Amino acid sequence: MREATARFSDRAKDYVRYRPGYPQALLPWLAAEAGLSRDSDLADVGSGTGIFSIFLAQAARRVWAIEPNAAMRDEAQSAFSKCPNIFSVSGRAESSGLLAASVDIVTAAQAFHWFEREAALAEFKRILKPGGFLVLVWNNRLTDTPFLQEYESILLRLAPEYLKVAHQKSLPEESISSCFVPGFSKTVFATGQDFDLGSLLGRLHSSSYSPAEGQAGYAEIRAAVTDAFNRHQADDRVSFRYSTNAWAGRIA
Repeated sequence: MREATARFSDRAKDYVRYRPGYPQALLPWLAAEAGLSRDSDLADVGSGTGIFSIFLAQAARRVWAIEPNAAMRDEAQSAFSKCPNIFSVSGRAESSGLLAASVDIVTAAQAFHWFEREAALAEFKRILKPGGFLVLVWNNRLTDTPFLQEYESILLRLAPEYLKVAHQKSLPEESISSCFVPGFSKTVFATGQDFDLGSLLGRLHSSSYSPAEGQAGYAEIRAAVTDAFNRHQADDRVSFRYSTNAWAGRIA
């Protein structure tokens, strides 16, 4: 597979347009469990196109968006222009470029499974203020409707890298829990997206494991997703459903 930091270089525009956001209920939970407030300085690591950074910025004082991929950072910059409390940084989870003891909370949304775990956790400890919190978040696509079951089947059949990425992303519960000292918090929220055919194909193209235009298998997966849409749509729409899983605590 491609190096993690380069996987989305050709997907950045679709990523920012078609990936899901995060449920608003997550913010009060972060306030209660990680001390998020208007006085908080955050490092959002693996920030990509800035979806989670922008979400956090509405409740924080400052957010440093740490992202190694130049194409993803470029897409984020235009959105960040409307959020003066977000600062874009070229850095990695393992080497953020931030000062020691400079942030109250470190977050990683849709990204922690790509990091070199021990080096990243050591870096997070370095940049966190004493008593600071780590927050890990994933939106996980569900397969609990006939359309979502068929979409999953198409990926398994026609996206050769899908199983490898899905396996890497699906960290065991104990692997995530072991990042934290005892007493960490976990929660699950529900969220979703509705798509017409064009935006559904955009959502497909935003995934690094899906064949891109011009690559082998692109026509086949596009045709299969289009056919599934046509058979399952209602009022020219289909829906993705997600569980938003979040952990918050101090680093072990």
